[in-house]
Amino acid sequence: MLNCMAFFISNTCDFTIRCKGCNENINAPVGTMPSSWIIAACPLCQEKRRYLPTEIFRGRLSQKLIEKMQAAGGAMIIKNGTDN
Repeated sequence: MLNCMAFFISNTCDFTIRCKGCNENINAPVGTMPSSWIIAACPLCQEKRRYLPTEIFRGRLSQKLIEKMQAAGGAMIIKNGTDN
């Protein structure tokens, strides 16, 4: 008998932003709703952009991002724009 382990990556995220470069939904690099703008680097197009709190929403992640995360074994690290 063959045992298979499947990894499930949720497509909904509490803090989502739409990348201004590629227009794909990515997860925002925050744990709570910020009171001022944030900087986020898109894992798909690698662009660093500023986002206002009004641009952060609860939503579904892009299918392209989910596929990239699955290809990386679900262990893809999403960096925010403040890491240098």
